[in-house]
Amino acid sequence: MNKARGRTKETAYIAIAAAMTVGLSFVRIPFYPVSFTLQTFSAMLAGLVLKKWPAVISQLFYLALGLLGLPVFTQGGGFGYVFNPTFGYLLFLPVLAYLVSVLHKKLKVFGLIIPAISLLAFGTLYYIVLFKIPFDRTILSVFWGFAVIFIPAEILKAICAYLLGSRLKPLLKINN
Repeated sequence: MNKARGRTKETAYIAIAAAMTVGLSFVRIPFYPVSFTLQTFSAMLAGLVLKKWPAVISQLFYLALGLLGLPVFTQGGGFGYVFNPTFGYLLFLPVLAYLVSVLHKKLKVFGLIIPAISLLAFGTLYYIVLFKIPFDRTILSVFWGFAVIFIPAEILKAICAYLLGSRLKPLLKINN
């Protein structure tokens, strides 16, 4: 009976984390070329508060909902979203949750900052490959517009997620 209750609780936390990512995807500040959203904050918080694999599953569930056509991404949903210039960031969310879950125990807040900056690099590389950007001076402007200018915001989100997650985790009684 206790094991079943634990699985039910874990499943509920996965659903809540996915729902939180959906909700926070609509908190956006339009910015060119990429909008500022709180999806990464949500994935970092899931990685902090949940166990490793439930955190990953919550973000995979979020991606599945969007790819199946539910308008849960910032600009809608559907399989065609893989051709959106920002899909690389979304694709990295499960990896972000995993890395945060693993790294925060030893690196504290830096265990969130390093994966967040990795997300920016991956999302930018996805854009470069998707749109076949030549590796010349143009690539520097792409990295500036898609990654570098967002580093301060990602650091701020990482710090906020760390502070909130540190308070939430004991309340939820999840032992990682």
